[in-house]
Amino acid sequence: MRTNPLSIIKRRPTLFRTLSGIPIDKFNDLLKQIVSLYEIAESKRLHKEKRERKQGGGSQQNLDLPNQLLMLFMYFRLHISQEFLGLIFNLHNCNVSRGINYL
Repeated sequence: MRTNPLSIIKRRPTLFRTLSGIPIDKFNDLLKQIVSLYEIAESKRLHKEKRERKQGGGSQQNLDLPNQLLMLFMYFRLHISQEFLGLIFNLHNCNVSRGINYL
């Protein structure tokens, strides 16, 4: 089951700012700025020479970039555990950790 906490939280601007530390418009501006950087990093990761698996192998990411960014902001803003973030974003805590470290 895929969840989209960002779409739920964006409906309440005050809650969004409380959970992330920034207003929605700043979040959207920042997201626009990092999309190209994220795509470059993903391209490098997918095309590195010493791959263990072929492209597309292994587990797939469960969250899109906007939700990953929200998760990162919530982690640093609220100082909540990765287990609790996993509950909110429907991820295992090790995947929360990987996502935070990658961003």
